[in-house]
Amino acid sequence: MKKVLVVDNSATVLQFMKNLLTGKGYEVTTAIDGLSALKILDSFSPDIIFIDLVMPNITGDKLCRIIRGMPRFRETFLVILSAAAVEQGLDFNAIGADACIAKGPSKVMAGHITLLLDKPKAKSNLLPKEIIGKEGIGERAITRELLEIKKHYEMILENMSDGFLEVTPDERIIFANTMAAHLVGLPEESLLSMKLSDLFDDQNGQAREMLTACREGMDNSAWIPVRRNDKDLLISGLPVLNKSKKLSSIVIIRDVTEQKKAENALLQAQEKLETKVRERTSELSATNIKLQDELKKGEQLLQEKLDLIVKLQKAVDSVKLLSGFIPICSSCKKIRNDQGYWDQLESYISKHSDARFSHSICPDCAERLYPDLITDAIKPSNDKPEK
Repeated sequence: MKKVLVVDNSATVLQFMKNLLTGKGYEVTTAIDGLSALKILDSFSPDIIFIDLVMPNITGDKLCRIIRGMPRFRETFLVILSAAAVEQGLDFNAIGADACIAKGPSKVMAGHITLLLDKPKAKSNLLPKEIIGKEGIGERAITRELLEIKKHYEMILENMSDGFLEVTPDERIIFANTMAAHLVGLPEESLLSMKLSDLFDDQNGQAREMLTACREGMDNSAWIPVRRNDKDLLISGLPVLNKSKKLSSIVIIRDVTEQKKAENALLQAQEKLETKVRERTSELSATNIKLQDELKKGEQLLQEKLDLIVKLQKAVDSVKLLSGFIPICSSCKKIRNDQGYWDQLESYISKHSDARFSHSICPDCAERLYPDLITDAIKPSNDKPEK
């Protein structure tokens, strides 16, 4: 018995497909969105998978790419079953699908499904190259407008410099733009359905706290630093209400590797500058101390010189010099002073110098003045001293 997986967010379509395929002898399993389908595929290997195009929690085109990227499902028969395929102008082969059926009236759609299942995939030339059933489906303007709006916003997201992830309440990634895939170093197909905690090193639990805050409806705009693929990244989370009225999270990823490098280079330059300033300050301080010591020594020498000058000045002041012509009496030997008076020789010299006199009497004068008192022993001799 062949196994079939039907993925559609419409309970009515799921029941219709289950009844149709079970009646034809297939074992049928259903999933309400792309994320649920991936969980089922962990333990279930279908031969055929029917996938709706427009679904929450991983769209049909992305689900096809993910499944085709799994080695064990490369030969699985993938069929797109969508009401929007006509308006979207879907190239189903480009996303890895083997065929595409436009949703329409149940009887018509059942006929298309039955005819398709009768054509084995091995005979790929028998498979239709265009959307089956599109002839009976009129293009709906409102659907085209909504798809164009969706495409417009997707284009904006794909060209932003920040990465964007949408994460379910149980931390499963259900959307990733191109920049997010680039920053974490994984293709989009590998990212979808992964747990956010498997992407980043969250040892301190900050990322988990951010997701918890988002689930509780709290706007947590703080940036959390994380590392991935040798990149310095910042992540931040915003709560968003999904179609199931549950709060999921939009995680913004920003690459700050170059900014960090610039900051580190700036810090290193600042540290080098501070080191040079410290070294130069130390050198200047040492020079200043040396100059102060030399200045003190200079001041001491100057003071010593000043003291010496004072001493010399005092010595000079204390010295009295006799110079020039001195008028002296040729008879009594008195000296005429500046006032015109005649002073005794010893008196004049004492006034004009530091010399002091002690009076005595020479032998000649003693014989002349006191002849009676002079003995032969003390008489003066006219003999010249021997040479």
